[in-house]
Amino acid sequence: MTLRGPSNVTNLQGQHLPIGSCPCCTPGYIIRCPPRPTGLGRLDVNDPRGVTFSSKDLPLDKEQIREQARLRRRELAKTAGLGFGSKLVETFFENFNVSSHDSVAGYWPITREANVTPLITALHEKECTCLLPVVVARDTALVFRQWQPGDALAPSELDIPEPSADKPEAVPNIILVPLLAFDAEGNRLGYGGGYYDRTLSDLRRVRDITAIGIAYAGQEVDSVPNESFDQRLDWVITEAGATSFGVNG
Repeated sequence: MTLRGPSNVTNLQGQHLPIGSCPCCTPGYIIRCPPRPTGLGRLDVNDPRGVTFSSKDLPLDKEQIREQARLRRRELAKTAGLGFGSKLVETFFENFNVSSHDSVAGYWPITREANVTPLITALHEKECTCLLPVVVARDTALVFRQWQPGDALAPSELDIPEPSADKPEAVPNIILVPLLAFDAEGNRLGYGGGYYDRTLSDLRRVRDITAIGIAYAGQEVDSVPNESFDQRLDWVITEAGATSFGVNG
């Protein structure tokens, strides 16, 4: 995989993309809204356009933050989720060159996760090896099994669709990562199981990988609580564009 030239991408030293840049995203709002016309003000949780949470209202407990972020993503999916897949495909290929030598791990979207299915289908058409994650045991790293369009998936113990055990395993060099929230430093709020943190940590010890968070722009927050074992993202792609965090160079 190689990176393409600049498009609508920024890094930490440049002008940040207009992710969450709307009038109601003033200092003190920790969960931001996607861009929308002026004059809307602070939104109610039942408003289909979305909801913002003030940092003074947001509890510090990670599980409570996750619950707020799930609620936020559910609302975003109703608006930002429309046409997201096609925008993701366009933005990805504006910024990354891939070939048959690349192995790309996606995920099967559940619970209003940003839809990566069109992208992994397009990557398969470009002859990349496409993979989906498999949980082999709790408190372990993920493994990845090959997937192609039309393959049957079976629900895991966690009720997540996974490739069957007879599908070959492979190690990705690109990982598309689901999330509940992210910040401008590339920190990611996941679901609390630690699967992606363990996986990224293990893989980064043995090879170069690129971890790309896939999200709605409104999932960006001012700061994600992070601990020593949390793994940062290299990039994030939203409907607003792509941002590099410079984690690996």
